[in-house]
Amino acid sequence: MILEILSKISSELLLSLYPVFVKFINLPIGIQMWCRFLTYMFISSFFVNWNFIIKTIFTKYGLSLIIVTLLHVYI
Repeated sequence: MILEILSKISSELLLSLYPVFVKFINLPIGIQMWCRFLTYMFISSFFVNWNFIIKTIFTKYGLSLIIVTLLHVYI
């Protein structure tokens, strides 16, 4: 239980640094969006259950979450 809590705290701390960097860099929105995806994917990759992701990414719920995330970031 402690490991899960520390993982969550660590990931949130690392991911919360991203907006600070973007605020000081003047890049087009498309590049900012891809940088955000890649940064979040890289940091999150240390804390995920890969077996769960492999099993659920191409299900209807996994694909709908992908679409919602893309819309959320773009809009």
